[in-house]
Amino acid sequence: MRDAGTMKTVWILAAMALVMAGVMSYFAYSKPDALEHSLAGHSTDGSAAVSAQDTRAGNGAPLADYGVPGVRQPFFSSGLAGIIGTVMVFVAVSLVAWALKYRKDSSGGTV
Repeated sequence: MRDAGTMKTVWILAAMALVMAGVMSYFAYSKPDALEHSLAGHSTDGSAAVSAQDTRAGNGAPLADYGVPGVRQPFFSSGLAGIIGTVMVFVAVSLVAWALKYRKDSSGGTV
């Protein structure tokens, strides 16, 4: 995967993913996701039902509600959250791929 054509394609796809994450995240659904919805109506430990406010963002989540704290413009806040999320996924997948490659290389054979 080291030839120029392949690397150019990878960089183009990465740029497209970042642009899509930055633009399309603004249009993310503003209603609670399935986890928040289920927690709002059901108890997780047999106690009283968890309120929707308790499951909402602002309780320490870094990219809560598709936004970045401190960025006032909703378009830029959600766009930045989308870009950060995309980069985090790319880094995680790259680390797993690198670890699998390293494991294969160090064992002298296939996995």
